[in-house]
Amino acid sequence: LRLAQPAAARGDQRIDLVDEDHRRRHLPRARTEAFEIDPRVLAMRRDFLIPNDDRLQLVQADAAQLMPQRRGAYEVLLLDGYDTTGIPAALSTQAFIDDCRDALAPDGVLATNLFTVGHVEHFARLQQAFGSRVLLLDEPRQSNRVAFAWREAVDPARVDVQAALEAVSP
Repeated sequence: LRLAQPAAARGDQRIDLVDEDHRRRHLPRARTEAFEIDPRVLAMRRDFLIPNDDRLQLVQADAAQLMPQRRGAYEVLLLDGYDTTGIPAALSTQAFIDDCRDALAPDGVLATNLFTVGHVEHFARLQQAFGSRVLLLDEPRQSNRVAFAWREAVDPARVDVQAALEAVSP
């Protein structure tokens, strides 16, 4: 399993990886590649208690520029890039969403955090790239949404969200 989490946000930001402890316990063979544009954020690795692990590769890069080079590379792509104003413009284009789709393996899935007032526009871009293979979940307690998009045919209405959440919960 190859995971990626690009964070191409500019400005004040944080490293927001999959819970590495959980990943090591439940997905021991998974490899994670995380993109971060700001070297100051990467320098805070110890502050965020991110362990040294050969299965985790932190890459200083702008995901919007790097994603086109990753065609078919990921089974799971976690998109959670923010700056002080929300989702950066570079992560908000149709071209970037199309590049994320193309970076997925044939059976890959994209999960993206849509903590933004413009979630309808972002979701529309996902629908344009993935067609009907998208699912939007609301998290009303945090005014947040998470969208999932699959590279290959899947019926989002048949996804057992509760079972999936229980399977990955720490």
